[in-house]
Amino acid sequence: MNKKIMAIAVVAIMVVAGASILFVVLDSNRDEGPTGTVTFGMVLSSGGEHFGLQDMGTYYFHGANVYHENLVATDENGNYYGLLAESWTTNSDASVWTFVIRDNVKWSDGIDFSADDVLFTINYILDKKPWGMNDAAFLNNLESATKGMNSEGKETVTMTMDGPFANLLLNMRCGMTILPEHIYKNVDDPMSYGDPVTELNAAIGTGPFIVDKLDVSSRTMTLHANQNYYNGVPKTEIMRIRYYSDWNTMVLALANGECDASLAWGSGVSATILPEVEKYDNLKTGEYSSAAISAICFNTLREPYDNADLRVAFSYCVDYEKFVDNINSGVGSVPGKTLVPSCMKYYVDEGLLEYNIDKAKAAFDRLGYTDTDGDGYRETPSGGDFQPTLAFSASSADRARLIQTGCRLAGIDLQLDSISSGWGSWKRQVDGNGIRLYDMVLSGCSFLGTNSWMGYGTTFVDINGGLKDCQVNDEEFQDIITELKSANTDAKMKSAVEDLQDYYMEEVPFIPLFENEIVTIQNAGLTGLTVDPLFGYTICCGTLMNVCWA
Repeated sequence: MNKKIMAIAVVAIMVVAGASILFVVLDSNRDEGPTGTVTFGMVLSSGGEHFGLQDMGTYYFHGANVYHENLVATDENGNYYGLLAESWTTNSDASVWTFVIRDNVKWSDGIDFSADDVLFTINYILDKKPWGMNDAAFLNNLESATKGMNSEGKETVTMTMDGPFANLLLNMRCGMTILPEHIYKNVDDPMSYGDPVTELNAAIGTGPFIVDKLDVSSRTMTLHANQNYYNGVPKTEIMRIRYYSDWNTMVLALANGECDASLAWGSGVSATILPEVEKYDNLKTGEYSSAAISAICFNTLREPYDNADLRVAFSYCVDYEKFVDNINSGVGSVPGKTLVPSCMKYYVDEGLLEYNIDKAKAAFDRLGYTDTDGDGYRETPSGGDFQPTLAFSASSADRARLIQTGCRLAGIDLQLDSISSGWGSWKRQVDGNGIRLYDMVLSGCSFLGTNSWMGYGTTFVDINGGLKDCQVNDEEFQDIITELKSANTDAKMKSAVEDLQDYYMEEVPFIPLFENEIVTIQNAGLTGLTVDPLFGYTICCGTLMNVCWA
């Protein structure tokens, strides 16, 4: 019989991009000695059925440098270092970037990796626009990409942007996973490619782990350490990813040792499950600050939502504390007036957003939205019905109803429109003038989304961003985007981000509902887990190389 040991809870604190990250791991009985296998659990009601770039369950691991990799990566402190690019340089205005491509790297099927794969990936993204790389909107600003050779005889790729682009590394990290040309050149539809039995080639990569199989029946992906990985061999021999249909099931799996650590896309363990976690003496949770944003996004190109004063009036209708207490089970806090998560670098503290129905009523009155027919709801200044519509995906119904309650208390007859499928394509529909059809959408950015494009939520504000939910295209905002693109020093970036927050505070293109925190659960016997500050989860380069059993 194997000797049993009782692991002791471990607490570790790191600082990432100005945010304290706290890990409190769980106590558990485990056989003494390393198992060579680490299993991560992920709640996913759908997805994880194939290796295509369109499958949320497996894209998670395309994008996290598990088997496919980026040119660059970030450590737990947000510092960049090279993966498939061993180094890079840029010119004085950050418009031309040259990457030295790492040599002696092979794809997991033995084919040599080269600069041609990088150029192919750029063109493939521009042509196919795979959903898994929808944060690669920055490539629309690419003027040219060329292959060359440096003085040491190493391949280079030079990317020339159409102007200054200081945020290129971040955007590449978020939205440009390098694909093998010899595989994907024959793949016309990345949405359907990647059958787990017949098209395992979809997962051929250069990363620290190589995919063995995806068992759809047990919802388990199994990988083994890449013994020829250029950065060394991972400490764990086998890694498994198990998908669970709900949080309760995964908590039970953590408690009985079926899986060893929790995963979630940019949000951590659902806050609603925390009372269940507390039932188990051997489960401990950790919380750390999150840059993810859940928000009401206004279509600023559509009347009357192009009026900043109207958007401000709506901001008083959101009961932020109820979102924290009722929707998020007490995890998180009221968001700040500058709309930017407080854990982000250069955050400016201007106080918190305010729920105040009296102020909302007064603001709507000033704008001419009054109840002229006595039915309890306000009409437009011209006397017509005012029934703004909030669109949302089915999973956000409870949030939408809480927003509706606040609006109706202020006399606004907010209509709810639940979009059951095709959320992304539905949002992109436009009228004859090219303006999106919705009034407002309940949208959100993960850690990754908040940091993509020019960062700080610009991906869903800017009309040129990846999500572009707010459709903002006015001259003042575009000047700030230009400022962010040109910010090639710390002082310039600080100034640009402060200008952005001033704009957000005055114009309110979106309304964050609460400031979130990430919750994790893991086994005390695990060591070497770190957090990627751009993605907000533990599956990152540091974890992949160092996680193991103590």
